[in-house]
Amino acid sequence: MRLSHHPRYQRLSIAPAAILAALGLRLLLVPITGHEGPFLLFFSAVMLSAWVGGTIAGVLATILTVPFVAIFFLLPVASSATSLFGPIILIALFVIDGFLISTITGQIQIAAAHAIRHEAELSSLIDGVQDYAIFLLDPAGHVATWNTGATRIKGYTAAEIIGQPITCFYTPEDVADGLPQVALQAAAAGRYASEGWRMRKDGTRFWASVVITPLHDSSGHLTGFAKVTRDVTELRRQSAALHAAHEELEARVIERTADLASANATLARQSEELQANADSLRASLHEKEVLLKEIYHRVKNNLQVIMSLLRLQGRQVTDPLANAALRDSRQRVEVMALVHELLYRKGDLASIDADTYIRQLSMQLLRIYGVAPGQVSLSLTVEGVWLSLDQAIPCGLIINELFSNSLKYAFPNGQLGTVGIALHAGPPGMLTLKVWDTGVGQSASDPAPTHPSLGVTLVHDLVHQLRGTAVTECSAGMSVTITFPLSVPAEQIVVAQV
Repeated sequence: MRLSHHPRYQRLSIAPAAILAALGLRLLLVPITGHEGPFLLFFSAVMLSAWVGGTIAGVLATILTVPFVAIFFLLPVASSATSLFGPIILIALFVIDGFLISTITGQIQIAAAHAIRHEAELSSLIDGVQDYAIFLLDPAGHVATWNTGATRIKGYTAAEIIGQPITCFYTPEDVADGLPQVALQAAAAGRYASEGWRMRKDGTRFWASVVITPLHDSSGHLTGFAKVTRDVTELRRQSAALHAAHEELEARVIERTADLASANATLARQSEELQANADSLRASLHEKEVLLKEIYHRVKNNLQVIMSLLRLQGRQVTDPLANAALRDSRQRVEVMALVHELLYRKGDLASIDADTYIRQLSMQLLRIYGVAPGQVSLSLTVEGVWLSLDQAIPCGLIINELFSNSLKYAFPNGQLGTVGIALHAGPPGMLTLKVWDTGVGQSASDPAPTHPSLGVTLVHDLVHQLRGTAVTECSAGMSVTITFPLSVPAEQIVVAQV
């Protein structure tokens, strides 16, 4: 790269040019001024070099000045060696002054360049802002500067608006009310900020956020205003929409709260009604339980009266067959009375424990028939089954008939044996009742009865009442297995016809 094209050398070139120009001008003035004041023009050349080229250019101009002044103005007038002392002092003072002038001027030039560059950058920055209108006003309120954001927001170009009053930005109503003057007066007192409607060049309105700040010089005098305007129309619309949504939400919350309060009051009232109904139902249920217990108790007592009558009648009858019929009838009544007695004692008015019921029933039959101790053993296998009243009485009567037949006919002449009763759950939803003995049973050669006995008829009807089936086996002793549903709806029960 050529040195002459380097920016630094270009700045230094001002020094010889300025010195040569000053020398030429000084030589032209010699006929008029003589050789007095040879350095005056050169001070200007040094100052110009320092301003244009910087401190170094000023120092260079000072150095170049010394030989030119010495040759052309000091040495020609010196008469002797002793007379050179004065010119040397002048040259020394010039050099010192030149250095000082170069330094000061160079610093001033640097500061001015920085200020100019800073002002240019600030102006470029302000002009590049698109979302804000940033401009200056003179003290009277006329537009002094304009940026790109102001053109975008307000629609005016700089050529159109500079020098115009700010009243062109306000609505006719605000101008009539004197709002522009009020805003400038308030800004001059400190700072002015507000929001309101403003006008564009095309006459449309927008909602603006405005800030006006006063500007003062170093002595405190007002030099103008800085004004910043932002178009917040969309922001205001969104804020209004948000506020409306908030109010609507609050209204809905109040409405929903009122609905919830009403619903809570309704639920509380319904809860009170339900509680009152529950109390009434409990009271009614208690009354029915007491009544039902009384019914069971009275039924049991009435059955006891019937058994007593049958027992008295049996004592007066001498016919063995009639006496046996009366005894069987009394046993059947006792079976039904036992059910009512268990229901009355246990407190559960809907069902009874099958194990307790069958165990008491079998022990009662052994006692009635007077079976000798050790002759007939009892085998009971009853799982945790509960029977309803509609099942307990038919099951008890069936067990009574089959168990009684085993005690009467299965062990003649004191024969030893076992009578068993088993009740357990069978297939899903079904119960299985089995009554068996190890007695003599019935062989194939035994003649079949012409007419079924009352006990057999009763067992058949009771199995039908339970909606079950019965299977009889006579291979080794006698065994009757009855299978019936776990529960029998009341409307499906068929009353046995005896």
